[in-house]
Amino acid sequence: MTQGSETQTLEVTKEMVQGALSFEQGDDWLKPWRLPFDEIELFHPELAIRAEKCAGVRLRFRTNSTTITLQLASPGAIAQDNGHPTRFDLSTGSDLLASIAPEEGSTEITFSGLSGEKTYELWLPLFIPCKLKTLKITKEALFEIPEDLRKHWVTYGSSITHCATAHSPARSWPAVVARTHDLHLTCMGFGGNCHLETVVGRVLRDTPADIMTMKLGINTTCSLSERTFYSATMGLVKLVREKQPNIPIGIISPIINPPRESIEIENGHNLQSMRQTLEKSVKTLQDYGDSKIEYFNGLNIIGEADTGCLPDELHPDGDGYQLMGARIADYILRPLIDKYLS
Repeated sequence: MTQGSETQTLEVTKEMVQGALSFEQGDDWLKPWRLPFDEIELFHPELAIRAEKCAGVRLRFRTNSTTITLQLASPGAIAQDNGHPTRFDLSTGSDLLASIAPEEGSTEITFSGLSGEKTYELWLPLFIPCKLKTLKITKEALFEIPEDLRKHWVTYGSSITHCATAHSPARSWPAVVARTHDLHLTCMGFGGNCHLETVVGRVLRDTPADIMTMKLGINTTCSLSERTFYSATMGLVKLVREKQPNIPIGIISPIINPPRESIEIENGHNLQSMRQTLEKSVKTLQDYGDSKIEYFNGLNIIGEADTGCLPDELHPDGDGYQLMGARIADYILRPLIDKYLS
């Protein structure tokens, strides 16, 4: 830690960062990854590209500083990615305090006008990688990394869990749910890359959690047949159960996607049959003794009455993701928490 006339500068450390599963270390920067970086070549390159993007990744710390500045290692990290919004958010508890869209080329993001001693979460952009360098706070301000006693929730899914078009990172649906229920979030939403791969199942198995959800189906319309989708779902859950036999798991079927609802897709199924397959998978696992797995129908999250929030008939817009967050918090996480964790 160094001090200037008005500020003190702290190097960003792994202990400050939540929502990452591993880190890449540079000379003066730290890059979060959402898959094991030391094994990254085990994963398909398209999946690896998504895993370096910071959905759900944030810094968590306690301070009474009136300003907080995050410094990145290079201005390239701020560049827009295919028009997706690049914003940094600051929250405390369930409250979103500020959302900042830095100028392209900037390496610093400053939150000012803060007051009181609080535990903050500084959310990184959903769809870019970030090389974190330092935090600057006001001179003489308190700074600590508080113990985190919250329940750890891991959620796996596709672009609809990655939420690239959310208004900002703290307003993705996983972040909305986590802030609503005061959960420690790890988001494994990978745009276009939720294919139920065994290597990802190993990561889910090896990531200790108090509760887990998997939103499955939409990406596998092009990669799995009706038969292999059923088997892959079973295998994914069974892998997790090897090391985490007692955590509650929620299996979530696809939200509405009008073009794929009833028309047969390349591999012999459609979204209606996928929901039936997922419900059957959960029922079978329950019959074989898994007493802590539940099925949730995605049409209860975004259904026929909500197609106005799907501009491309597939992905929700920013308001749609906030609606998803509110509904998933109430329809899925609340009953899982009340039933299994209370």
